[in-house]
Amino acid sequence: MKKSWVLAFLLGTTLASSLAIAAPLAKKTQVCSVTINSSDEIEVFKKNLNPATHDFIELTTLQEKDSDETEANANWFPLACKKKVQCDILLISGHFGGSFFGSSGLNLPVEELEKKSCDTSCDGVLQAPKEVFLFGCNTLAGKNADRRTPEEYRRVLIADGFSTEEAEQVVSFRYSPLGNSFGERMRRIFRGAPRIYGFDSIAPSGKNVRGLLDNYFKKVPKQYYTPAHLNKISSDRNDILAQALKVTALTQVAGASELKREQIPACFLNNENVGFYKKLHWVKSALNSDQSFQSLPAINEWLISLTDQNYQWRDKEFEVLEQVMANTTLRDRLAAIIKTKDTSMLGMQLKILSFMKFFGWVYAKDYSTKLQNLLLGDINQDYTIEHKDQVCSYAENLGIKIDMTSDMIPAARWQDPEFLDVLACTSMYRPDVFRKAMTQYLELPQNSPVGASSLNLMLSYKVPTADQADIFKTLVGTGTSPISEKAKGYLCSYRVEGKMTLALPEIPPALLNDKNYLDSAPCFIKFNQRIFEQLFTEYTQAIRNKNKDRQTLMFDVLRDYSSKSSDISNNTAQLMLNAADSSDAKISQDMEWLMIYYFENTSSKFSPSIVQQIAKKALKKFDQLQYQESYETNLVQIMMNQNKEYGCSVLKEKALQEIPKNIAVAAQTLNFAVDHCRESFNDDTLATFLSTLAKKKSTVLRAGNLKNLTTAISLNSNYNGPNEYIRIRDWKELLALTSLLAESFEKGGEVLEPEDMLKVTDMTVVRPQIIEQALKGNASAFGLIKTFSIQDARLKEALVAQIKKSTLKHADDSGKLSVLMTLDSSAGTKLLMELSLKDSKSAQEISWISVDHKTFWQHLKATLGRADLNDNAKAEYLKAVTKFYIDGAVKASIQEVDKLLKTQQPRAVQQLLKALKEQLTERAADEEII
Repeated sequence: MKKSWVLAFLLGTTLASSLAIAAPLAKKTQVCSVTINSSDEIEVFKKNLNPATHDFIELTTLQEKDSDETEANANWFPLACKKKVQCDILLISGHFGGSFFGSSGLNLPVEELEKKSCDTSCDGVLQAPKEVFLFGCNTLAGKNADRRTPEEYRRVLIADGFSTEEAEQVVSFRYSPLGNSFGERMRRIFRGAPRIYGFDSIAPSGKNVRGLLDNYFKKVPKQYYTPAHLNKISSDRNDILAQALKVTALTQVAGASELKREQIPACFLNNENVGFYKKLHWVKSALNSDQSFQSLPAINEWLISLTDQNYQWRDKEFEVLEQVMANTTLRDRLAAIIKTKDTSMLGMQLKILSFMKFFGWVYAKDYSTKLQNLLLGDINQDYTIEHKDQVCSYAENLGIKIDMTSDMIPAARWQDPEFLDVLACTSMYRPDVFRKAMTQYLELPQNSPVGASSLNLMLSYKVPTADQADIFKTLVGTGTSPISEKAKGYLCSYRVEGKMTLALPEIPPALLNDKNYLDSAPCFIKFNQRIFEQLFTEYTQAIRNKNKDRQTLMFDVLRDYSSKSSDISNNTAQLMLNAADSSDAKISQDMEWLMIYYFENTSSKFSPSIVQQIAKKALKKFDQLQYQESYETNLVQIMMNQNKEYGCSVLKEKALQEIPKNIAVAAQTLNFAVDHCRESFNDDTLATFLSTLAKKKSTVLRAGNLKNLTTAISLNSNYNGPNEYIRIRDWKELLALTSLLAESFEKGGEVLEPEDMLKVTDMTVVRPQIIEQALKGNASAFGLIKTFSIQDARLKEALVAQIKKSTLKHADDSGKLSVLMTLDSSAGTKLLMELSLKDSKSAQEISWISVDHKTFWQHLKATLGRADLNDNAKAEYLKAVTKFYIDGAVKASIQEVDKLLKTQQPRAVQQLLKALKEQLTERAADEEII
């Protein structure tokens, strides 16, 4: 794994800047964003807030190393909590209807936010922000009735650019009688935020809110978004924002800081420290109270989580809930919601139905019927695309499947493509439904919408093995005759391919010239040795006949079969290896890739001879320095899968052989060796490599392979073998390596950090060597000495004495200066100031260094007061030393400048002092002093 390493500080003269004692940085404002739909809002913030004083963190892009896109989309919020992200400002942008959703495909439900608000690891994201911006419709809506009916509101949303499904989701939650208002729920989620901004009706789109936010930033004071000011803001109304967005439904609330975490239902129910019976008694009391509808969503989510965990209920536990089951008033109120004929309430109705089933208010035999009636509606009516999208969305999100036989479906619906698509996303497999769909698909024209939807319905089912023979009989007969385009369309779909296979002894010879059959064969004909030999023979014959089209076709068929080839014989493997040795470059390359396709998928164990041949081909590419990750990585991995012990020995032996011959080949081979054989790798191999690398510096430089080297070193320093480090025992070797790697960086290689370089060094041996050389005045040793701390007082004194008696020049001896600053900052500052007076130009080359406050001002005042210095010398001296970073209180430094400005000074010095004061004043503001 590659790392970013900074090694430059180890190199004497070229490392001056890296040896500096870094100036403390002013705290930046952390602006976090969750961009689920429009990015316009965060872009306005980035445009108007200075990146030098503000960090911008897009939480939805956080992901673990090596995670794929699906994992990243699911894990970004937990990862933000895990990483302890701290936000001063939080912006969430998305359509909102009980959940933030939008064009990104991401979804952030309020229930998820509520659960995370119970987790202390998420406090940096949810409790730390001083301002929370919720850009979405109804994010702070109350339960008071909107002036529009649900249908009117739905039409307004669609006219504003929402899809039908999005609009119905927003309407459903806006008018829901269940739960607390969104405004109240957001107050509980962001309890620590003094100011939460959102909308109690329709929110402006990202495009429309851009200009309004720009106007806001034109009027808001610059210091408003500094940490110093944000830490002081109260829950008072933000009049500037309210004025800028006055044409919208903007509203502002404060976080519910009066509530403790355990007082929030979601937190209480998910608190592992609260006893289960205590939770049950609270559920009983809450559902039997007048406020039952407010608690119901949190309780339902908790019960769903128990069901998902396959919780085994005890009789005594259910006894507590029996008093809820007897609550006919609550039952009837919920039943009335389910009976409401309003498609915009569908999502809520489905959740209520599940809740009622849990409490026994809907019997299992009636549940399926009610679920089907709710989800499908009136199946005697034509389905619209919007209705299809809505039903499929809820079915997918809630994991709903319904059981319908073909005779339950009216004839007209079989000719309704939207209804067939609804069946595809909602229905369980039924052989009679599948056969009806298959019959329609095969009979209808290729471009028929009903035929396409019939195919989609077929593809949605996982066909049981017992039914597959009957389906094959209908689609391909015995598999020994030409195949229709319709059969190919089903069997070669990515959703079916390889999941239904037909065993044939061989491909009928007459069909070896049928292109359509050959294209389809890998989709459904089970792989065997005879079929491979047939196809391989056709491939080689096409080569001999110089029939390129036929050659390409046969290669493609062979490649497509690779994913079905779990069992590969030695004979099959040898056929490919022999062909890979062809003098024809195209054939050789084709076979090399075929080997990867087949060998990666196989569970077979090849003979030692086959494994040796695979190893030989992998190492041949190393010799040619033809590193292609997709090629060598696969071949090496195949070798390891077959015989890891042999593979590791091959790589280690190759690395050692190449060290004296070709250091670049050795480095490349070593990369793979360390990567694949970490747990058994011998430290001596790596130590030999590093030692040889240092000694052969001039050879490596001439070879021009510097970029290859840092990857090997990076893997070495990350290596966790039997010992803690790989032993470099000579300080000159360490110095040579650091020098080499610095030059590598200049040529595009990677850079290393000091702690990583020390991992490959035996510091018990090398540290005394470095100290010994430093005491002799060796500048390079002082460059290395910065990598470890010195606690011994007598040794510190000896090193300081050595530095003081040296004849130092700024650019040449900055390593010594930096060490002196660490050991005795006052002595170091005094020496540096003296050198700056002698050579002001050279001093400016190390302006990064940090100096002692008291010593700095004493020397500066004394020097400016000297009568023997001319005005120009004083000005040049001041120009040099004011580039240093002055430790200590900035206010005190400003006061020192003010004192000097009141004294008689040359004009040039006066101007430089005024400039210094401006810099210090700006630094003071950044450090939140004034």
